[in-house]
Amino acid sequence: MIDALHGRPEAKAKLEAGLLEAPGSARGAHELSCIVEREGDLARAIALQQRAVGAYVVDWFMPLRLGNLLRKAGDLEGAERAFQRATELEPVHGGAWCDLRDSLIALNRLGPALVAARKAAVFARDPAEALDVVFDLERRIAGK
Repeated sequence: MIDALHGRPEAKAKLEAGLLEAPGSARGAHELSCIVEREGDLARAIALQQRAVGAYVVDWFMPLRLGNLLRKAGDLEGAERAFQRATELEPVHGGAWCDLRDSLIALNRLGPALVAARKAAVFARDPAEALDVVFDLERRIAGK
């Protein structure tokens, strides 16, 4: 849906008006977050996505997208928390485990990264690539 809305000021205006009328709309906040991110307003996109996560607490995609926005903004700690939440809500989503793993590696938390990497290898679309990361982390932890 967001591709159809991008570049259409009336759609953005309708979403903004809708959020004024229904401030708890997770979907509206999420859609507007996508639009303003494409327009280059990362801070507002993050704020809107945080609103979406708070309004719709059972959808794994909302914290996953928030994690990606936070990582893009350089907030690796926040991204790690958001990715952790996504894996709690959807424990068989390989991509969420990969995102969590990558955030933990960037934070140099190699032990927890290895746990996430092993989960990613189980659920990933490309288990061979995910296993390469597992083996690399095992070597790094062993100091080799």
